[in-house]
Amino acid sequence: MKTKFLTAFITLVFIYTNTSKALVDSIFHQGGYRTFIVHLPTGYNPSLSYPLILNFHGLNSNAAEQELYTGFDAIADTAKFIVVYPQGLNNSWNLLPGAPDDVNFASVLIDSLKQMYSVDSGCVYSTGLSNGAFLSFNLGCYISNKLAAIAPVAGNMAQLQQILCFPAKGMPVMEIHGTADAVVSYNGTSGVPTVPETVHWWVTKNACDTTPVISSLPDINSTDGCTVQKCTYSNGLDNSEVIHYKVTGGGHTWPGAVPFAPLGNTCGDFNASETIWLFFRKYCAHITSVDETALNGFKLFPNPVVNEITISVSFGMKTPIQVEIINTLGQSVLKKITAVKPLDNTITLDASSFSDGLYFIRVNDTSSRLIKIRQ
Repeated sequence: MKTKFLTAFITLVFIYTNTSKALVDSIFHQGGYRTFIVHLPTGYNPSLSYPLILNFHGLNSNAAEQELYTGFDAIADTAKFIVVYPQGLNNSWNLLPGAPDDVNFASVLIDSLKQMYSVDSGCVYSTGLSNGAFLSFNLGCYISNKLAAIAPVAGNMAQLQQILCFPAKGMPVMEIHGTADAVVSYNGTSGVPTVPETVHWWVTKNACDTTPVISSLPDINSTDGCTVQKCTYSNGLDNSEVIHYKVTGGGHTWPGAVPFAPLGNTCGDFNASETIWLFFRKYCAHITSVDETALNGFKLFPNPVVNEITISVSFGMKTPIQVEIINTLGQSVLKKITAVKPLDNTITLDASSFSDGLYFIRVNDTSSRLIKIRQ
């Protein structure tokens, strides 16, 4: 199954190597060079400070495939964060004590990236798929002082990992997993608890409320064979929370990605990368300390949007103004120059024709705001 997965990616990786503007770099670690891919957001300015996401590939996959498969680059360009795709030795990550020490590699990599780029030390995160998800759990245990949150996808924690896990602080966790995952079973295996047991282990570790708030996501894709239940455990140590997306019928896949039948159903009811970023950004001081309804001289409401978006600009902002709405693929779906209403300095945009989902909105090319339309 994993061999077929790699074969299916050959053409895609060829496209990647010929079109991506990502940077391939390396650091010397424990006797050898370790490589990684860096994607800087469009308009990267070293005088500013950016969140950093480490995105770890699965077993027998690689950094380039993870970059392509998860689609984080487009979100990084609009939300303005740095995303890095580390490369495992022999396309794998070591989860046990001993060489290669991939936890130490991740720790050294974070320190190196802080020296090379303008990284906000309080806004560093880890996510990953499968084997990379297992590693993200390890990082949340062993280098919690360097991470603001983790979001493993289609991974779990072995009992040994749990026994050795002592986070230095409350660790926000988002866990996304399909119940029909044939590679990393939702129901656990020998030495690996069930996914709900691992979720509750983190709930206990973080001292969160033990009774979750449960909601069901709209089944917006009725042909994907999946439905989604979201369980949120709040009020943990250091304001941490644990969120579990139970993807009923989902396979060993990344929700919102291109479907790949040999690995099971791919959920189309939400985009894991978008959802992970929305979770991460809550644990970034330079984002959450800002009034989310007012950035760079404008406010927008309501959010979520139903049919109309109202934008209120400051009276000192030069008019007419340019407004652009961008989807999470980086595509501009609306761009216009418009005057504001003189009485209240607002403009109204018609969003009734837009598909449900997440979008970014820019006013006069300033920093983007994230909006949700319906859903």
